[in-house]
Amino acid sequence: MKTQDLINELATGVAPVRPGAIHRQLGSALAIGTAATVTIVASTYGVRSDLSAALLEPVMWFKLAYPLLLTLVAASLVWRLAVPGRQTRGLDWTWLTPALAVLAIGLFLLWQADPSQRLPLLLGQTWRSCALSIALVSAPVLVGVLHALRRLGPTRLTQTGAIAGLLAGSVGAVAYALHCPEMSVPFIAMWNTLGIALMTGLGMWLGPRVLRW
Repeated sequence: MKTQDLINELATGVAPVRPGAIHRQLGSALAIGTAATVTIVASTYGVRSDLSAALLEPVMWFKLAYPLLLTLVAASLVWRLAVPGRQTRGLDWTWLTPALAVLAIGLFLLWQADPSQRLPLLLGQTWRSCALSIALVSAPVLVGVLHALRRLGPTRLTQTGAIAGLLAGSVGAVAYALHCPEMSVPFIAMWNTLGIALMTGLGMWLGPRVLRW
């Protein structure tokens, strides 16, 4: 068979991809994963009873805004990485800016605090379970996004997996904030970031194994 004949044979019956298919696939995966994550938090951990009062506190909005910002950055990167050849130059490490800024704020407030209060501010009451809980509730988002990416065409598999993990961990941190009673910025900077980092590392490990063509 000649090369041109082979090309023609392979191209036969191939339908064009509908406009917006990538957005629909990733958007659906993210929406379903987020719904599952919120449901797990609400049914397994429970929503904090004083949530209405907590929402009047600036630190609660800080606690929500940090992972929400990471979610927006990670979602933008995942959309780009899902398509072969789409450039992410200049955007690859944008997620580090909010993460490093929050860590810097946490360290500054810890340094400013009375020495006797530093450990309680950093550890709170739930430091043993916070990061792992964020990672656990994030799992549906990571599974959904990776499943959607398998049907698309990422070529940078390690990077794509890492950003998918970052997206999942950030969504998980937002959902877990509805339960978590901790209201210390150093605690949030340390343990919420660690939970997100765990999912980023898991996604980085899974990427080359799950997304391989």
